[in-house]
Amino acid sequence: MKINKILAALLALIMLAALAACDSGKEQLANEVSATGRKITAAEFEEALFSLRFSDNNATPEQALYDLVMRRIYIWEADSLGLLPDIEEVRREVRQGYESIRDSAADINSEYNYGAKIAWEVVQNYLEYMDMSEEAYLELALETSLYNAAVAVLHEQVLAELLPAAGELEQQQAIADYDKSLVEKYRDDLVEDNLLPLLDEVLEDI
Repeated sequence: MKINKILAALLALIMLAALAACDSGKEQLANEVSATGRKITAAEFEEALFSLRFSDNNATPEQALYDLVMRRIYIWEADSLGLLPDIEEVRREVRQGYESIRDSAADINSEYNYGAKIAWEVVQNYLEYMDMSEEAYLELALETSLYNAAVAVLHEQVLAELLPAAGELEQQQAIADYDKSLVEKYRDDLVEDNLLPLLDEVLEDI
């Protein structure tokens, strides 16, 4: 993987990581991918909102819960269809990208030193803001990578069912309808009871 592609990918992961709440270990992440039994807790939701506000001070509770829900249902659905990439392979790629950015940021002779230094500074600021370890961040980036992969493959399937002449509005509506179908499918597994009122508010806007 070329360093410029790694830089672009990691920068995307940094921003998307601010949407996630899961400071999970490897075993917990594997359980979340393979089963729908663990509901979003109030503690996870609060951490998600705090994390989201790393990049947006005006982030709302509805946004935080929406992001958590979308990540869950897309990863669960892709996994149920056997469409997720291998977790350990993605974990290695994420670590490779992280280490490449770190090394380029430290190498003043690197062609990508300037961009890597910016990316590395953002990562370090995020870790300090969240009081998060490097390993926990890498797991967060792993979850983000799996989510991105799930969105890409599932959206591709949805759009493939449309007529070739379908316009952008039709495509957007198809994706919105698909989101609603996934939420309906997994609704009973998404959140603990104390978050149900907020979930209902979120679902009204999907």
